[in-house]
Amino acid sequence: MYKKILYIVFVISFFILISAISTFAFQGGNGSINNPYNISSCIELQNMSSDKNASYQLIQDINCSGFSNFNPVGECNFSCLTINERFYGSFNGNNYQISNLEINKTWFAGLFGACSNCNISNVYLYNFTVRNSGSYSGVLIGFAGFSSGESLINNISIKNSRIFAGSRAGGLAGGFAGLSSSNISVENVTIHALSSTSSSLGGVIGYAFSDVSNMYASNILVNSSNYNITYIGGLVGRTYDDVENIYGENISLSGQNYVGGVVGIMGGGNLMNNISLINGNIISNGNYVGGITSRSYVDVSNSYFSGNIVGNNNVGGIIGQNNGGDLINNHVENSTVISQGTNNAGGLGGSVIGNIFNNSVKNVNVSSLRANQVGGIAGYVTDFVENNYITDSYIYSEANKVGGIAGYAYNFAQNNYVKNTIITGNDDVGGLFGHTDWTVISSYVYNVRITGNSSVGGLVGMGADSGSTGIYNSFFIGNITSINQSSTGSLVGRNLVYNISNSFWINTTNNPSSGVGINLGGVDNSQVENSLSYYLDESSEVYSTNWDTNIWNLSSNSLPFFQWEQDIFSIIANGEDNSESLSSVFPFGGILVALLLIISFLIFK
Repeated sequence: MYKKILYIVFVISFFILISAISTFAFQGGNGSINNPYNISSCIELQNMSSDKNASYQLIQDINCSGFSNFNPVGECNFSCLTINERFYGSFNGNNYQISNLEINKTWFAGLFGACSNCNISNVYLYNFTVRNSGSYSGVLIGFAGFSSGESLINNISIKNSRIFAGSRAGGLAGGFAGLSSSNISVENVTIHALSSTSSSLGGVIGYAFSDVSNMYASNILVNSSNYNITYIGGLVGRTYDDVENIYGENISLSGQNYVGGVVGIMGGGNLMNNISLINGNIISNGNYVGGITSRSYVDVSNSYFSGNIVGNNNVGGIIGQNNGGDLINNHVENSTVISQGTNNAGGLGGSVIGNIFNNSVKNVNVSSLRANQVGGIAGYVTDFVENNYITDSYIYSEANKVGGIAGYAYNFAQNNYVKNTIITGNDDVGGLFGHTDWTVISSYVYNVRITGNSSVGGLVGMGADSGSTGIYNSFFIGNITSINQSSTGSLVGRNLVYNISNSFWINTTNNPSSGVGINLGGVDNSQVENSLSYYLDESSEVYSTNWDTNIWNLSSNSLPFFQWEQDIFSIIANGEDNSESLSSVFPFGGILVALLLIISFLIFK
């Protein structure tokens, strides 16, 4: 009887002791949702590993200086397939700060290693250092989500931190799936690649399998210049889902292929929308490089970029290559886009396998020493090009197919204009398109200087394909200089099968006297004029019946301009030589291009 009583006392004492130890590990609380464990020290942060299903909260700022050998909460090894390794609880920082924490771990490194169905919110992380030679590194978490329930990460701020990583690393998280996040801010974070096999590095997320939205990043450096790294992004290295409502500024990236100012590569999803990057500096010694993303298969819309971009092939201010999606209502301004390769560079897109609608480019330098298909909007485009414009810019290539809107356009184009811009190329150089295989309607080129070798035209350098195509209701006013003057025209340089009608140019000093240089197509000379007055005469049948006033504003004594234009003409057309006004557009353009190209070649020589 005595032994039985003693045994019962022992068991009760054991459970009391365990409960006391658990309580003493934290500053109160019982780990439930309504009464979470209270955390006030770095030791207590580490103690969260003792119960990965509980709820926790900070009750004060925590300084982890001098704390060594911190193991991520939810510590995983290699594939993290063992469910009980992950963190399943909740953590509320109550807007307190954790600072000066160092984490050294191979695989799944961060304050949290990995979590499933977790809820992490309201915490500031400052001056973290994370080292992980394996995969999945982040200041907050290595990997969040998996497939066992949706995780929530909200109201997180990360500042002044460094990550030294292998693959799949980001300022917030190395990767996530099944995750909902909002109000994420990452500032002054540097990510360094540790090996030549590193990939998927982003300022906020390395590899995302869920929607990415409502994130902000500034003063980000992703440094992989010593290695041939792919999938580098200012906010996301690689994603397969939607990206929306993202803002970044002062972001610098270096890598090889698939380098994007915001997203390294968009491999899936349905949209990229409302994304901005101001002052991006993107340098690549490979292909597919863009101010917003390197490559996408979905629509990219309502996005903005300013900064500098250097890459080889498929280089663009918004996207390197859009492979099946459209570019809609995007804007690039105060930027430089340099191609060191042989194909496809554009102020907006390097190559666009899709439509281009309602986009603009202003004060942008698009340059290359070797690239064919260079354009102010796109280097190469396959589908419709409508309601786009470029102003105050410089487009340069020593190769072929160079145009104010696109180097090579393969489909229908209407309601586009180029203004106050310098365009220089070799063969097939045009104010709108260097080479086009389709119809151009209701478009114009104004106060533009065009220089080339052969097939040089005020609107189109080379017009080809079927006789059903043509140029209608369009005009050119500017200056043209070429070596082969026989294939130079004030409208089209070399016309293979084009119909041209209801169009005009103003014959300024030293310009070609004819609308078409080499003409093998159908030109209605009675409706191709070198006199503006003919089109301003309202009694003219061409003017009154063929220029749609729903599209054009035909105000008296002014050049026609689009009804939707905001930047309308400040100069009333008078037929004079306007070349001097172009001196204000990149006054040191040639020197600037040469210096930038020399610097970029020195970097990657």
